[in-house]
Amino acid sequence: MEITSKPNRIIFILGLIICFLILANITGMVARFSFGIEGSYIIELFNMDKENNIPTYFSSLLLLGCAATLGIIAYLEKQKNSKKHPYWIGLAIIFLLLSIDESVQIHERIGAWTRTALNTSGVFHFAWIIPYGLLVLGVGAAYLRFVWNLPARIKKLMILAGAIYVGGALGMEAVASYYFSQTLENSLTLVIFTIIEESMELSGLLLFLRCLLYYLDVELGGVSFRLTSRSNSFITEAGRVMYEPNQVAHKTHLAK
Repeated sequence: MEITSKPNRIIFILGLIICFLILANITGMVARFSFGIEGSYIIELFNMDKENNIPTYFSSLLLLGCAATLGIIAYLEKQKNSKKHPYWIGLAIIFLLLSIDESVQIHERIGAWTRTALNTSGVFHFAWIIPYGLLVLGVGAAYLRFVWNLPARIKKLMILAGAIYVGGALGMEAVASYYFSQTLENSLTLVIFTIIEESMELSGLLLFLRCLLYYLDVELGGVSFRLTSRSNSFITEAGRVMYEPNQVAHKTHLAK
């Protein structure tokens, strides 16, 4: 049996899920602010400003998907003896850590410590922006040459994805931070800022994943997983990664 998965289809499905999550959150906020419905389990389940709910776990899984794809790219680059493979490994580790952070909200704890230590306010009221902003600058500087030397389309997509994601995660967070420090209340305006922020983050991640899948397909020949009756092994063939555990002929192609 052969199953074929195309990047465009994957991105389309993920895009539909993101649209659903955004609309569900907006619907919940309309119910809250227009009809006074508070404390509803369904509303909180899709509230993008809360933790341990569907948007949080979806975002964490999307980051994990990016990390896994980066890991596959790193593996293939190493098979080609490419000098770029350490950069891909580094990105895979970064996105794995971001996935863990998203699921357990490590940045919120770091923010609380930073705010207490530095007595921050205004745009830095949500103080995790400071250490994470410095990390972004450091990673950006370290990866500048790597990104610049990528194929033109990949480079443009990656820069755009990064700008959207960071613009949401840090830029809109700073705007919301300043507003909250002035009002100290969870108003409709703050909710709108949060929706914009989360939408930018998810859109940036989706575009980044599309960029990675395009690179994997066009530059490295795609990836497939095959189950056969032979012994466990990893095989690379014509730019493809093939995993052969045992039993049943099962093959998945990742193609454009």
